[in-house]
Amino acid sequence: MQVTASEMTSRNKNRIFYLDFLRVLAIYTTVGIHILTQVWTGADVYGFSWKIYNIFLSGYSWGVPVFTMISGALFLDSKRSIDRNTLYSKNIRKILMGFCFWSVAYAIIFDLRSKGVQKFLYSIFTGEFHLWFLIMIAVMYMLTPLLRKFTCDKMLTEYFLKLSAVISFVIPQSLFLLNLLDIPYLNNIIQGLSKTFGEMSGFFPHFYLFYFVAGYYFSVTELTPRVRKRLYILGILGYLFTVAATDRYSRFLGAGNEAFYNKNWVNLAFMTVAVFVFGKYELGSLKLSEKAMAFIGKLSAYSIGIYYVHLMLIKGIYGLLDLSQRDINPFITCLVFPVLFFFLSAFATAVMRKLPLLNKVV
Repeated sequence: MQVTASEMTSRNKNRIFYLDFLRVLAIYTTVGIHILTQVWTGADVYGFSWKIYNIFLSGYSWGVPVFTMISGALFLDSKRSIDRNTLYSKNIRKILMGFCFWSVAYAIIFDLRSKGVQKFLYSIFTGEFHLWFLIMIAVMYMLTPLLRKFTCDKMLTEYFLKLSAVISFVIPQSLFLLNLLDIPYLNNIIQGLSKTFGEMSGFFPHFYLFYFVAGYYFSVTELTPRVRKRLYILGILGYLFTVAATDRYSRFLGAGNEAFYNKNWVNLAFMTVAVFVFGKYELGSLKLSEKAMAFIGKLSAYSIGIYYVHLMLIKGIYGLLDLSQRDINPFITCLVFPVLFFFLSAFATAVMRKLPLLNKVV
């Protein structure tokens, strides 16, 4: 029997199945990014392989912002009762437990023997580089009771999104692009404005707060087909700009540069919102078998475990087999390896969920 995501959601009030689709895609792209960064920075920016890496990295860059939008869609939903005590004792506590456990695990495996005790102690508290997401999302959860006070008002929500879009996305990227023109006198003005704005920006909400609130806004706001089409076009244009700008700027510098992958830039915001809306309306209307929907739901439930463990597998296997130094076809790196490490990480998560203690941190 085939059903749509919306039909499955109506049967199971505790799950929104288009969010499951998006969560699976987001964790897959995150795995893909961390595979490609193993080889991207060392590749020749004038070579064919680097261009392929750039094409895929540009397309994978929306993963973490979409994760944030999913969390906002769930935690800011006024139809869902969220008690502050439960928020701290369950949701935030689980995230912090995961951060502590996996920070220690990564530090023991990758730092203790090779880099010494001092680096080990430092790494315990900073965590492996991808674990920053846990701290950010924990802060979003802490702010949830406050954010709910204005997200219940559509006009206030739209005001916040517009204001944060200008301050967190439009102004920083505009100043950066103007500075690239390298025009005498204008550069001095731009650098002065950048310094002043940099000092001011600390008083404004972080750009991930924009994604968190936007996730809720787009999850409850019904968009006309015309608006959706425009968002999809902006998403495609954002992707094409990311590919072209990264290629041009990296060749100008003579080395790969991630500036245009920044999550607080307009091109990435266009891509992220377009993917979220596409998930809600297009993926949400797909007809799939109940077994396929259940499989997607299972992978979605494994997403946090995949996030924790995938980098350990990537670093371990790449280091053991010295894959980053091998001349591997870029399409294998971009297409085959992400699938392989995604399902390896899902399998590892499934195993750990059956083990005492470990099942509490995946």
